[in-house]
Amino acid sequence: MEIMVLICQGLTSQEISGRLHNSTKTVETHRCNLFLKAGVRNVAGLIAWAVRNQYYSIN
Repeated sequence: MEIMVLICQGLTSQEISGRLHNSTKTVETHRCNLFLKAGVRNVAGLIAWAVRNQYYSIN
């Protein structure tokens, strides 16, 4: 969840890995899995999916 929120906030995989003290590869794997689970191809699709499913709110 935390990675999805950070992606929705516009952070890159490298920025997320720095914040969470994970490798960039780990973040990329989570990103890929999120895209597969949501059935989307890009960050815009992930944001739309997260908002629709109430995982993320745009304020």
